[in-house]
Amino acid sequence: MSIEENKAIVRRFRDECWLAGRLEVADEILAETVSRNGQALGREGMKGFIAMVRAALPDYHSETEALLAEGDQVAWQYTSRGTHTGAPFFGVAPTGQVLTIAGTAIVRLAGGRIVDIQDRADLLPVYQQLGLVTPSDPSDQRPRRR
Repeated sequence: MSIEENKAIVRRFRDECWLAGRLEVADEILAETVSRNGQALGREGMKGFIAMVRAALPDYHSETEALLAEGDQVAWQYTSRGTHTGAPFFGVAPTGQVLTIAGTAIVRLAGGRIVDIQDRADLLPVYQQLGLVTPSDPSDQRPRRR
């Protein structure tokens, strides 16, 4: 497949699966054995992951900052947001907080389907927004004794 065709598949994955929640589209564009971050989730596992995020953040939306491709890979830089009013997220009951998740995914395709996703999301701000981690006090930068 061409670079432009691969980018179109990733756009469709974003638009239809992530943004519109049309998980049946995943059957057309994800390989049955798709992996994410080295885990063999399979198509059903990936659909479950998307459903979990969308259940926690019912108003989920995402902006694509960049979509670059070379060979069989597409780099997708994104910023996603959603209000945590749905299901628990990272084990935390709904907080009402707007969560912002920024990241970059390297998506590998074969035969017109996504076969691997290496997603590197910056989760520290999300943990802070959920109250799981408190920001450090910048004035508390004294050296630590060993």
